[in-house]
Amino acid sequence: MGKYDDFSTVTKLSLTDALHRAGTHLPSSTHKLLLSAYDSLSAFSDVPQLLHTLQELNIPAVIFSNGTPTQLASAVTTSPVLKDSCIARAQTPFISVHDVGKFKPAPETYRYLLQRLGVEEADAERVVLVSSNPFDVVGAAAVGLRTIWVDREGKGWGDGLGRPGHVVRSLEEVVGIVDDGGDECF
Repeated sequence: MGKYDDFSTVTKLSLTDALHRAGTHLPSSTHKLLLSAYDSLSAFSDVPQLLHTLQELNIPAVIFSNGTPTQLASAVTTSPVLKDSCIARAQTPFISVHDVGKFKPAPETYRYLLQRLGVEEADAERVVLVSSNPFDVVGAAAVGLRTIWVDREGKGWGDGLGRPGHVVRSLEEVVGIVDDGGDECF
């Protein structure tokens, strides 16, 4: 398609379309309230322990997202789970695809992640992407990143485009995988 609108705009347009398809209308104030929720998304309850353990092991972590830098900055500073974490104190707490002008799973987004982390593409396996989104796992693996898919519901992998490197039910299982040989994990 070759057209890029930032995630905030896409979210607004998607909500408008969903309401239209449902044959309903929301007052402007409610519409704005729903959209503002994306600026303060929280994290799952197992995130703090994972971040704490990674920090103890000197394994850096960042949030890599399709969200805009503004959305991500807001989420990091307002989330009860993230605002006091090593993510919030990190020099680079998040990396947004916004500067690339494409969304994950475009290969350019994962190459941008590697660039921002100072990792050559030939060394992409030093980086582990942890995600519950199959599209994200497949995109990252295509560029050479190691992948961990979080299957919280235990329904199994259904995506026919690729396979995750590892499957976990919770983030408690992630540390054992990323700390398997002293590789770096971002």
